[in-house]
Amino acid sequence: MAATIAGRAWTWRTRALAAVFRFGCLLAVAGCATIGGPRPDYDPTKPHHTPGGFRNVGEYEKSTASTLEWAAYWFDLAFVKSAGADKLPRGLVLSPAQVRRGLRRAQRYAASLTWIGHATTLMRVGKTTVLTDPFFSDFAAMAPLLGPRRAVPPALRIEDLPAIDVILISHNHYDHLDKPSLRRLARRNRNATVLVPLGNARFIRDLGFARVIEMDWYDRRRVAGLTFVSLPAQHGSRRGLFDSNRALWGGWGIIGQGRRIFFTGDTGMSSVFRQARRRAGPFDTAIVSIGAYAPRSREREDHATPEQTVEIARIMGARTVIATQWATMDLADEPLAEPGERFRRAPGLGLRKKLIRIGETMRL
Repeated sequence: MAATIAGRAWTWRTRALAAVFRFGCLLAVAGCATIGGPRPDYDPTKPHHTPGGFRNVGEYEKSTASTLEWAAYWFDLAFVKSAGADKLPRGLVLSPAQVRRGLRRAQRYAASLTWIGHATTLMRVGKTTVLTDPFFSDFAAMAPLLGPRRAVPPALRIEDLPAIDVILISHNHYDHLDKPSLRRLARRNRNATVLVPLGNARFIRDLGFARVIEMDWYDRRRVAGLTFVSLPAQHGSRRGLFDSNRALWGGWGIIGQGRRIFFTGDTGMSSVFRQARRRAGPFDTAIVSIGAYAPRSREREDHATPEQTVEIARIMGARTVIATQWATMDLADEPLAEPGERFRRAPGLGLRKKLIRIGETMRL
């Protein structure tokens, strides 16, 4: 028995060391691939552009976490954190039968949204089907042993999705730009149009999509009967050690069929939303990310609190705010169920707050 336990321990250590080795090699390759001169899309007249990439603008609180604290966080995320599904409220995750019933009802709606999990939503606006930040994998990492594992499976499998017209990517972090998911989607939806922030198009094309459009903040494109606007967010981008902020990040505006929908992607609180309201708003519905905010010393620059997301929605002119990106993975130090509880208790500021369940479909 002791020998068996020791053997299992050795196997775990071997797998972990192998994963670390792969991780280092991949980071080195990714870094070498991105080091270089000014980007070809660099525009010195735009304050969020830099010769080597992009930066946040406006007024915002900066992280005060030390390098040691960040290192401890990444180790914890890679090797310690568990999925934590047992910590979720009862009834938060719908059964497959409930999900199917909701989708059937949605066929009667002029516009609808289904929360698949994390930042992945399926929207129907008129006859156009939109998928946001498709993440269907078990792990958010370049290798399965080196990242957080999802607590609950996606409410829909890729095989169960309808034909997708437009895919929106907010930024290139692994829980938002997931290569395995996108590769599988490309095989089934090769003619879908993928809209991405600047610096991400080549990556997406390599996964098999034929129609990929890069957009800078405030660019507009008409696709599949809807208007899409690239909007600023307070965040960042990285997939390796040496490519920090080489690609742009942001949110999206979706306009058409009498709807004006704002999808935040990942974001911290910033004055940039007041400018976004003036230049592209207002929006009537905001889909916000409410998790991964603790501790504030580390996360305040990149992830808003649930209360701040309601304020962001109010600033953007929304009448309805829909909470997503919580309860799917344990990405920070707050308890897995806490974001939903805080969002529910947050002052409404005159908005209709919707704490949607995983798999639930609602009318927009």
